[in-house]
Amino acid sequence: MNASPVDSRRLTRSAILLGIAASILAAGPAWGQETQANPLALVPQGTTAAVPLVAPGNETGQTSVTSVNPSPGRAGIEVNPLADIAPEALGVLGVEDGGFGVDMWRGTPRAAIEALLARLPQRMPSRGMRDLTRRLLLSVAPPPAAAARTLASAAANGGGLPAIAGNSAQLLIARAQRLADLGEIPALIALLTVVPSHIEQQGLDRLHVEALFLNHERDEACRRTRNSIAVYYTVAFWQKAMIFCNMAAGDLDRGMLGLDLLRELGLAGDPLFFALADRFMGGVDEALPAAEALTPLHAAMFLALEAPFPSWALDSPAPGVLFALATAPGEARIERLAAAEEACVQGIIDGAALGRGYDAMAFAPEQLGNAIAAAIGLQGAAARALLYQAARRETLPTARAEVLRVALEAAASTRLQLATAEVYGPLVAAIDPSPQMAWFVEAAGRALYGARRLERANAWLALGRQQSLINPQASASAAALWPYSRLAGGETLAAGGGLDAWSATREAAGAALPPGALGMLRASFQALGQADTLSWSEIAAQSDPAPRPMPGVAYLHALEDASAARRAGETVLLSLIVLGEAGPAGAHSLALGAVISSLSRIGLEREARALAIEAALGNGI
Repeated sequence: MNASPVDSRRLTRSAILLGIAASILAAGPAWGQETQANPLALVPQGTTAAVPLVAPGNETGQTSVTSVNPSPGRAGIEVNPLADIAPEALGVLGVEDGGFGVDMWRGTPRAAIEALLARLPQRMPSRGMRDLTRRLLLSVAPPPAAAARTLASAAANGGGLPAIAGNSAQLLIARAQRLADLGEIPALIALLTVVPSHIEQQGLDRLHVEALFLNHERDEACRRTRNSIAVYYTVAFWQKAMIFCNMAAGDLDRGMLGLDLLRELGLAGDPLFFALADRFMGGVDEALPAAEALTPLHAAMFLALEAPFPSWALDSPAPGVLFALATAPGEARIERLAAAEEACVQGIIDGAALGRGYDAMAFAPEQLGNAIAAAIGLQGAAARALLYQAARRETLPTARAEVLRVALEAAASTRLQLATAEVYGPLVAAIDPSPQMAWFVEAAGRALYGARRLERANAWLALGRQQSLINPQASASAAALWPYSRLAGGETLAAGGGLDAWSATREAAGAALPPGALGMLRASFQALGQADTLSWSEIAAQSDPAPRPMPGVAYLHALEDASAARRAGETVLLSLIVLGEAGPAGAHSLALGAVISSLSRIGLEREARALAIEAALGNGI
């Protein structure tokens, strides 16, 4: 019987494999120091690279270039003199970039920060929460223990953040891990890029390589793998990453040696990795074994093979894997499009990225020419992609608005509502309100408020009010948009009163209010410092809404204390925990109100209003 290509390679190398394994175990890092002239070298030599380094306090965005010679032993690192840098103070956002300032942790115990960071929600179905999280974790700020000294000397250093002695990286690692857990891949790469090379932390190095794989930067990920494997050569992850890099580059001989070596070292406890590696080697395309979780390395291998992800891997993928699948280049597939929609729902990618995914789908000209009818037969993500492409192709405002209305109304009161608003926001904003389009007022206004295009949203609300005397539909649309205008900072009361008048108008128009809507709006208005004619006793007299989980009382009191003392970092961190994985739309009214009032108190009123609008849209108001 003829041997397969895989077996042939193994037979030709069986005589030398044990010798290689023995030399590695005996000599340690010497394995990674083999020269490229040796045909059996598994780790090619690295090349010199320039890495930008932002020192704490360099909030102007100017960089100090660090010349790095990534040799296996990490020798030859030349860093421009920047004094001793506290790794935990590193970040990429100064105040002018959206950061929370060098004193964001002033007054907050270090132990509290460490404990609360670990309790950040693992999933955040909220654009506002994601924005706050990125800014929190990327801000340039000193460790809490050094905050007093730092602030005292800030004036003498031109208002910037002076260098701080110390090499602890515990909080830096925690921040990076939270970004990884949330699938904030570009943000994670940005943070790790400014970490000095002399901070040798396997956790950070691995997070960086995995993030680069997920961001489709395989060449850079493999360069870093080659530089790190000599240090971490006994760790299975680095061995497997090196094998993948060799195979993806077409060096199947080194890949095969690496696989056999893993087996000899007893590191073959990842059946999915070995099955995917066999596919690189030309093995049989048989069913893949299931894994407990799809890792970043697994995802990179699937994408390099251009193989479809198995259904079990798409049930509830980790946010980082979801990001990789949603942003993968190449041929459009329905699984990737569905992943892009879910990633946008979770805030992992923005509406523009989802729009690019929609644009990548191919449709027949007749489908695009009659998109509304064709979408009925397609259903799901493909139907939404068709409507998006058709709306972009339309040049006549009324025809475009009709397609947009169908798409927006189909997403109303679903998990896709906010994502759809963000995707279509630019297309809706490009349409000028006119009396002939009064029928589009409500759909346009909701989308624009959801996409944070408040000026354009208010223009559609104004049109609805102008047409309300002669057009009952416009009047109902204007009433529907009133809470959003008020949450966005517009007028405090409707012409006929507050929530009581608004609810009566909505019911008269046949629009039943969702359970708990009045309580949620009343709590949001009150948290923003706005009174209302509808009393809490009147709301209480109505039927009880479905119960929602309440955060622990300690969190609510801690949030109140932190915001009263203007402890910005602590306030933001507690706000995210209080909202939890349910986000603003699923939060208890007391929790939502506490977050809105606390963020407003520390100067983040715009962000608080955005969360309130998300809550209203998510509750079908």
